[in-house]
Amino acid sequence: MKKIFSIGFIAVLLSALAVTLLLPDRAFSEMENRVLTQLPKPSLSSVASGAWMSDMEKWLADQFPGRTFFVRAKASLNYALGRREIGGAYIGSNGRLFERFDEGASSDQLEKNLAYLTRFAQSREGRLYFLPVYSAFTLYPEDLPAFASVPDERAILSRVELPEGALLVDPLDALTAAKDQLIYFSTDHHWTQQGAYQAYLAFCGAAGLDPLKDLARLDSPNPFYGSLFSKAPLWGLAPDEMSLYEIPVSVRVTYDGERQADGLYTLSALDKKDQYTAFLDGNHAIVDIETDAGTGRSLIVLKDSFAHALVPFLAGHYDRILMVDLRYYNLPLSALLAEHPQAEVLLTYNLSWFAQDGNLFKLVR
Repeated sequence: MKKIFSIGFIAVLLSALAVTLLLPDRAFSEMENRVLTQLPKPSLSSVASGAWMSDMEKWLADQFPGRTFFVRAKASLNYALGRREIGGAYIGSNGRLFERFDEGASSDQLEKNLAYLTRFAQSREGRLYFLPVYSAFTLYPEDLPAFASVPDERAILSRVELPEGALLVDPLDALTAAKDQLIYFSTDHHWTQQGAYQAYLAFCGAAGLDPLKDLARLDSPNPFYGSLFSKAPLWGLAPDEMSLYEIPVSVRVTYDGERQADGLYTLSALDKKDQYTAFLDGNHAIVDIETDAGTGRSLIVLKDSFAHALVPFLAGHYDRILMVDLRYYNLPLSALLAEHPQAEVLLTYNLSWFAQDGNLFKLVR
């Protein structure tokens, strides 16, 4: 019986290998939201060093038939066995997933980033706003697993030093008052556009703007499983709902100085897994938004991806908005600011990412 079982097991493995070799490689995993390893080509040096065998193991793991099923099965089994941290995500109560941060890894970087922010703020003569973005665990600590260790985002903000004239726009009170609403996704680390609207209201108060109200809403026809689900793809986890607010302004949007669009949303993204990229087409180095708001005001937004759900509201108040993502923008920021001396500047960053982002030195370049 043992011999028969061994032969059967080997036969299954060989069959799976044969299928893997015959089927074309998949380039991308929608569920895991990552690029998959492609079949490596052997060379004398890679075979001799063992690198080719290591690459083959990664390729087999990525291209194995039924990989999605096994990945979900493993995550769900680990959850059933009591694990509440899977793949870099905390499994909280009420079906909520939370991003896990390594606090120790960011302590030195935080010191540097605080200094960069202070130097940048002191160098600005025009209107400057700093709008911190909170993670879901700051708003919903009661849903975290008991052992979870997360950054203290209030403590991070308390260390930010802004010169006189720069305005801190703290949306925490507004978000806390609205926490019973759907202001953060449960399966993604971002806030919803409803959550971003609360931050927008706080910004309007600081900037002297009359906020847009009674906006029509477009609901995605598809369920949304976000970035945290890609880390912990549990069976039985309820999807999120994705909604976009229609902004009553005509726009022309230019992405990275090349592709243009006549809307603030990429609606085709609603048919993909990463529906959050519907907001201003996801990550780009620079996004130039021209509007017919007719206010005579312009704004430069230095941001991370949380701003994508926020900036559409601001398009109703500025004739031009330049969104700059320092992770991808490698030209001197000082030159861009010199080209737009009358523009107001908004820095908006998730506080936990601000503490470990290695690109903020570009603020003073």
